[in-house]
Amino acid sequence: MADWFFPRRRYVDKDRDPVLGEFFTTESIETCADSIVRESIQNSVDARSGSRPVDVRFSVGCVTKSETGDLFPGFWEHVSVSDEEAGRLCAENDFRYVTVEDFGTTGLRGDPEDVGGDAGDRENEFYFFVRAEGKSPKTGQRGSWGIGKYTYLDVSMINTIFVLTARGGNGPVGGSGPLAIGMAVLKNHKLEGSSYTPDGYLAEVRPLVSGDYAGEDAILPFDPDSEMPERIRTAFNLQRKDEP
Repeated sequence: MADWFFPRRRYVDKDRDPVLGEFFTTESIETCADSIVRESIQNSVDARSGSRPVDVRFSVGCVTKSETGDLFPGFWEHVSVSDEEAGRLCAENDFRYVTVEDFGTTGLRGDPEDVGGDAGDRENEFYFFVRAEGKSPKTGQRGSWGIGKYTYLDVSMINTIFVLTARGGNGPVGGSGPLAIGMAVLKNHKLEGSSYTPDGYLAEVRPLVSGDYAGEDAILPFDPDSEMPERIRTAFNLQRKDEP
């Protein structure tokens, strides 16, 4: 079983507490639901595959911690020391969640081992959604700033999302998936005498075998050989199987 991984802060790191959520408090968005719907539909339309209509499905559910225990190993300890309000959830037995699924889209394409955006802007959505902050292949207004995805983290009291993607196309680099990863953006915090960065991941952490970063540890998604994509699909009652 994989534990959540929060990198420890080094003295050369920036003292960074994420503030992207403040962006949305200054816009004329009436509710967090409105924000989620706008961002999700725009992303799905941008990722439309061929002439098939795009289908976006939203749902809200409730799940107990025992039903999702293997998705949060080592996680709640970091929440409890990072944010007092969110820390109160540590004592709760169940919690609500929102899911967003789209069909008729390409999925998050691109090499999942591309940690530097080396594949360029086209067909590299996995890099921009999972790894990049303030960067986007889009043009226009908010989409071009690469921070609209923060909407999903901002709607969560524990600033946490799970990403599950199946990818279309002819033999995409890294396979068709499904690929899965959990992501959290908390605050700088200390736990048992060690200092940690805000970003945490439920992911595989292993050295890259090729490229400019060969030999360096990287945050990588779980692939189809792992049980994690199915665990996420089941825990949050997702409808998709292997459709992009």
